[in-house]
Amino acid sequence: AAAAAAPGPDVTTYHGDLLRTGWQQDETALTPQAVAGGAFGGLWTSVPLGGDLHGQPLFVAGVRVGGVPHDVVYAATDADTVWALDARTGHVLWGPVTVGTPVPASALQCGDINPVGITGTPVADPARGALYAVAMTMPAGAAGPQYELVGLRLGDGSPLPGFPVPLAPRAAGGPAFDARVQQERGALTLLPGGNVLEVPFGGFDGDCGDYHGWVQQIWLPHPEDQASYVTPTAREGGLWGAAGLAYGPEGALFGVTGNSSGVSATDMGDAVLRLLPTPHLSQPPGPAGFFAPSNAVRLDVADFDLGTAGALLLPAQPGPYPYLLFTMGKQGVGYLVDRWYPGGVSGGDGVSDEGVWSGCMYGACGGVGAAVFSEAAYYASSGAQYVLTAGITAQHPPCAGRGGLEAWRLETGADVARPSLTLAWCGPSMADPGSPTVSSDGPNGAVAWILDAGSARLLAVDGTTGRLLWEGAVLPVERFTVPTVAAGTVFVPTRTAIQAFGLAGA
Repeated sequence: AAAAAAPGPDVTTYHGDLLRTGWQQDETALTPQAVAGGAFGGLWTSVPLGGDLHGQPLFVAGVRVGGVPHDVVYAATDADTVWALDARTGHVLWGPVTVGTPVPASALQCGDINPVGITGTPVADPARGALYAVAMTMPAGAAGPQYELVGLRLGDGSPLPGFPVPLAPRAAGGPAFDARVQQERGALTLLPGGNVLEVPFGGFDGDCGDYHGWVQQIWLPHPEDQASYVTPTAREGGLWGAAGLAYGPEGALFGVTGNSSGVSATDMGDAVLRLLPTPHLSQPPGPAGFFAPSNAVRLDVADFDLGTAGALLLPAQPGPYPYLLFTMGKQGVGYLVDRWYPGGVSGGDGVSDEGVWSGCMYGACGGVGAAVFSEAAYYASSGAQYVLTAGITAQHPPCAGRGGLEAWRLETGADVARPSLTLAWCGPSMADPGSPTVSSDGPNGAVAWILDAGSARLLAVDGTTGRLLWEGAVLPVERFTVPTVAAGTVFVPTRTAIQAFGLAGA
């Protein structure tokens, strides 16, 4: 089986890498046997952090704080604060660093977060000792809220030279950017080399105002140097999923939009976008620049948009489709899409024959009730490749549960005409699962970790069989959140604090 390049122990971006696989391959302590053996449990809970946590915690090893190296967990809140915690003890190393005045819900036209500060997952650059986050702020004397890109030093939280800088997306001859109706929910994407940052925008809960899907590209050596992309929808078409934009080694960015005015399948309102960051931020014309299912307009009208899940980029595969991505949406249908040539509007029946492959994964996929709100993950184990999904409606037959994890075996290769996914196992039922992450020692001993916001539980599931290894209560968590696994520890972002879980005495 193909495998992604093994990441280091650091978790510096959403789901651990630019492909958004969610696969931590350097975890030697948290084997299935150890997790199920009775020694796994809570290690520490941090002090209250003073604001809700929607983004994934980041982990960087060996950061010098006050001249002493520490393994550090970084957390950003909707109170517009950033914290650095000792990963071993939970003690505060620095923070709270306040980066602005958060925006009260009363200053916005709609939304379900109050106040709004830093919502999307930040990104860290250990090579430059930098942490970047986007904060919604209410500057003193300003007519309304604005977004700012914040740059902080990893070691002490002090601002980097030239930061913060306002984000001011602009489209020549296009719509105006109105911060009051644009939400920065998606994770930030730092491209290889550390010079270019991508920031996605969608709309707030309630879909109010004249919002669109925007991508703001920032040249970090001179952060006032910015470029913009906006979806060509009459309205909406936001990039609001937690994963933000994925980036493939072939040099393209991928994001997934949700909701639009429902006029045309080509308006990018319910589509996978393929964007080129160089020589300037742009979208290739025609079918080379997007994929949309044949029933995109119906999905728009029914509010069963794709944008609940971002693009999961799969490692290079043998056979006629070397570069694939996976995505799914509220309808419960999953799609494999060719990253080289997404193909424009597909020609299937709304469930099957869309893109390279598609199929029903949760529920009846008949447009009755939303089925999926979570990102997927990828991992390889015992010679097989898996796409790991999470949904909230009935599991795919022959599984009989409702919601929770499903593992789909990726069938691909030189002798396979068209890649496909087949159901391998289902995990225990869940009420409102977040996005999963997977830890393993290379291709061995995979464990899937997931938070259930509906029951405030952390679950560990065997990545080969789907067997429940461990479950335990956590403090209440926000929807869509994902735990971070690093150095033998699982870090859980709750509404008020970071909680750490691991092996006693390790």
